[in-house]
Amino acid sequence: MSDRENKLRKKWVCRIFSVAMISTLGIILNNIVPIEKTNIAYAAESTKTPTNSAAGQLSVGEFADKPQVKVPIDLEKEKNDQKSVDAGHSPWKLDPIFVTQVFVSLKISPEGIQGDYPIKYEELKVIKNNGKVAIIEVPGDKTPIRRVYLERLIRQDSTGIWTVIGYDPVTNK
Repeated sequence: MSDRENKLRKKWVCRIFSVAMISTLGIILNNIVPIEKTNIAYAAESTKTPTNSAAGQLSVGEFADKPQVKVPIDLEKEKNDQKSVDAGHSPWKLDPIFVTQVFVSLKISPEGIQGDYPIKYEELKVIKNNGKVAIIEVPGDKTPIRRVYLERLIRQDSTGIWTVIGYDPVTNK
C-alpha cells in the first residue's frame, strides 16, 4: 500500500472514530440530562396548522392537550398585530409568558390593568413550548384560569407573535 493510501485510510479511521465518540457522548449526556418530551415529541404532535372558518375566525389545530375554553380569534387583527410588532411596537407579544400574563390579568380585571399585573411574570410556568405552540400554567388562587394555550398563528418562527387560542378554567375540587 502506498503512503497516500495509508494517509487516506488513517483519515477515514479518524473520522469514523470521531463520529463514534460524538455519538457515544450524546448517548451518555442524554442519560445524565435526558431530553424532555417537550423538546422532541410535542414538536411532532403539533404539526397541524390552524384552519380558516366562517367570518374570518380561526379554528384551533390539534393539540396533544386541548383547551377547555376556546378563545375566538380574528385573523385580520392578528395579522395587523404582527405588522405592528414587525414595526417595533408591542414586542411583548413575542413572549408567550408575557402574553399569558396580560391575558390572565385582563380576565381578572376586565376594566384594565392599573399598576402592577395581578399575576407576576415569575409565577407563570411553561408546560410546553416548541416555538409554535405553548402552554403556560397559572398558579395561585387569584385567577380564574389554570392554563393558557398559545400558538404562533401568523409566522411560526422567533419573529412571530403569540396568540391565546384557549384556556383551562380553575376547577373547584
